[in-house]
Amino acid sequence: MKAFKKALAVLMVFAMVITTMTAFDVTSASAKVKSIKVAKKVTVSVGKTKTVKVKVKTTGKTSKKFTVKVSKKKIVKVTKKKGKIKIKGLKAGKVKITIKSKANKKKKKTIKVTVVEPDVTMDVKQVDSRIYTLKFSKPVKIAPTNVGVQIKRMKSGNYKQNVKVEDLSTPDNQTYTVVLGESINYYDGCMIKFTVTGVNKKAIVKEVETYFPDRIRSRDIIRRVNDNTIIDDHWDTEDYTASDAYGTVKSVSGVPSGLKYTFDKGRIKLKGTLGKTGIFTITFVIEDEKGTTFTLRIVYVSGNDHTLTVYCPKQTVGIYENNKYSFGGFSRIYIAGGSGSYTVKSYDNAGIFNGDPDQDSEGIYYWDYKTKTIGTKTGVFTVEDNNSSILKTTGKAVVETKKTILVKGKVTTNSGKPVYDATVRALPQADSEQSFTNYGYTDRDGNYELQVIPGTYDMYAVVNDIYSNVYGKKISANATQNFKINAFTVNIKSSNPDLNPKCFLSWEDKTTGDIFGFSDSLYLKAGSYDIVSSGTAVPGVKYDASAKFTVKGDMTVTATVNATPAPVTEIYEGTTAVTSQDEYTYFTFVPTSTAEYRFYSSDSTGDPLLRVYDENGKEIAYGDDDDNYDFNFTVDLTKGKTYYLRYYDYDGIGETMNLNIYYAS
Repeated sequence: MKAFKKALAVLMVFAMVITTMTAFDVTSASAKVKSIKVAKKVTVSVGKTKTVKVKVKTTGKTSKKFTVKVSKKKIVKVTKKKGKIKIKGLKAGKVKITIKSKANKKKKKTIKVTVVEPDVTMDVKQVDSRIYTLKFSKPVKIAPTNVGVQIKRMKSGNYKQNVKVEDLSTPDNQTYTVVLGESINYYDGCMIKFTVTGVNKKAIVKEVETYFPDRIRSRDIIRRVNDNTIIDDHWDTEDYTASDAYGTVKSVSGVPSGLKYTFDKGRIKLKGTLGKTGIFTITFVIEDEKGTTFTLRIVYVSGNDHTLTVYCPKQTVGIYENNKYSFGGFSRIYIAGGSGSYTVKSYDNAGIFNGDPDQDSEGIYYWDYKTKTIGTKTGVFTVEDNNSSILKTTGKAVVETKKTILVKGKVTTNSGKPVYDATVRALPQADSEQSFTNYGYTDRDGNYELQVIPGTYDMYAVVNDIYSNVYGKKISANATQNFKINAFTVNIKSSNPDLNPKCFLSWEDKTTGDIFGFSDSLYLKAGSYDIVSSGTAVPGVKYDASAKFTVKGDMTVTATVNATPAPVTEIYEGTTAVTSQDEYTYFTFVPTSTAEYRFYSSDSTGDPLLRVYDENGKEIAYGDDDDNYDFNFTVDLTKGKTYYLRYYDYDGIGETMNLNIYYAS
């Protein structure tokens, strides 16, 4: 009996264990996982990642955790974090991702994932006014019919003008060259839109601005009037924007009560009378088509029979590094009122002004200055009316000098050869009348130097309309900036030994009308050329030259030249009596010292003009003064080098003058 009871007890314990286990399984199977919500389909590009939310809906304390299973791990990589999964495309294909609840494995969802190659992207760059490059992220096949081009003149306008694609070519199906059927002028500042179809499901659209190298600048326009003068002035905004396109007036201030301002179809108008004396500055803030603003100031200097009004704008100039070079210039004085005949004298020399100001025109005087001093200098002057002992006043001429810093570098071609006589400019991004638009030219070794005030600049080097650009260069200390021009060097030899090709004038392409550089080296893009040059070259040789060739790289061509040598007179330092001959009269001059020389005419019977060329035929200076029929200028010359002078007289052949060449003091 005891054995039976013992066996029964064991059996009951075993039954309780089985019952407990069975009850546990039932609880697991009936866990309250209501649903799993997840996207049914997902598309992701190769190399891209897409995040998908996984929402497991449960009741009570049932776990919301889930598992992830990928059918093809070579196509996607999946990472799990909290209630999300990240799907990264590895290669094109299709895959299934299964999401299961950990609390109830019967609850699951499947995501169908498609991995596709990414859309092709496109970059557009302007080469010149008709040529653009389209660079795609991968090779594609397109035809001219796949490329649509539209332009708009106003940045805020609409694309309504279509441009024909004249030619489309590519060496590798990845970079295409587009030639447009018409030029989009650099200076227009237009917006141009390229639309390419047949590559992606959706068209690729890219907008670019046509490039122009100038920067609009703030400026002053100064008018001298009497207080009772009827004013009827107008200015067309397109004349003052760098893009030569329509500008809009964003704001205006300072309009006196006697004047009325209107703006109609790109024209600013001012009408009325001032009714009082003084200096009145009207400020217009103008925005051009590129969305760039600048300031146009109209300054009225108003006087009357009983009042003299004087105005002398402040001048801001740069002084070269370490005060190595002085900066010269002039400061204008505007006088209104009285009889119109004045005497202007300085009685407080600021240390930079050279004596009394000279008369530029009636009521306008200018004051020459030259300085190596950093800072602000103020010259005080008096104005007296020559026909009234009562009308007198004083004024101030202020010159502010700032220290500049050196930017230098080298300009080379595709093959690394130096580019001679390329122009390099630094254009300040900030719009200010005190900003400097500095420029320089490269020497025979391709080197240049220019001076700038610290700031942020857009820089470019250009030769034959071929540009190399650098944008947003911050210059706070001496800097180096090199440029590479997309061009080849074409050296030109002369078939005629009587004419050194270094003295050729400019070359013109007979087919396109394009004008290229002078001398014996041209920098040209790849292509075919048929060039001619003719005229009278220094030192007085009349010639005609031509050459036809195709540029694929650096090369030398021989130009067919017919030349007629002309006699050239050598002159020396001092004074030489000369008479104008033929159209031009040529001289050679060899300085005995490396110095600054002054060239000026005296005792002239006509209106002479003198140009100075270096040994390579490049013009380095000229003098022409229409006001007093004489010229007076200085130029730095090097001892022992030969310089060419070309003399021309507006009044005709047979006019005489004394040509004076001395060291500049």
